[in-house]
Amino acid sequence: GVADNSHLSSLTAGVQADGSYKLSDAHMLRFGVFFQNERTRSNVSSQVFAVDANGNQTSDVPLTFTDIGGRNGQLYGVYLQDEWSLTPTPTLNYGARFDAVRAYTREQQVSPRVNMVWKPSRATTLHIGYARNFTPPPQELIAAPTLALFAGTTKQTEIATADPVRAEREHYLDAGVEQRLARGLKVAGDGYYKNKRNLLDEGQ
Repeated sequence: GVADNSHLSSLTAGVQADGSYKLSDAHMLRFGVFFQNERTRSNVSSQVFAVDANGNQTSDVPLTFTDIGGRNGQLYGVYLQDEWSLTPTPTLNYGARFDAVRAYTREQQVSPRVNMVWKPSRATTLHIGYARNFTPPPQELIAAPTLALFAGTTKQTEIATADPVRAEREHYLDAGVEQRLARGLKVAGDGYYKNKRNLLDEGQ
């Protein structure tokens, strides 16, 4: 009962800058900034049929509706990280990143992260780390359809309200070991734990 002709477009422009500075023999400072502006447009032409209050089709003559929308959105990011060589073998990386999104959602987060890499021998490498992640919803996959436009048609939605889309937030813990058995041959094992909130389901 629905036939759509969709035209979606996205134009993105941005800038990213990264740098590093050697504070001392033991410390390497890394830093960077990020900015992106995105303009998305949607033009959806739909052919539908009229229905009654019970959802039963009342006509076989298609009706045509056009839903046009657009949005400007921005992403901002900045990070600072220190690589600390504790002794000749362990290396500790720690820092934080700040991200903000101003589009279909207006959110921000400070994301700390820390990880350690240790080489107890030339053949063995161990690592463990924690990071908090912030993933804004991809703007090009989101549109704000005019639900009232399709009331009384075969395209009307069963649920007329919805929570706004949110950025995905994650706690991520990872640990692993890599062992070189022979020249050109390595084996590795890795395990991780993720705790996500506002999971992005791009299939929806």
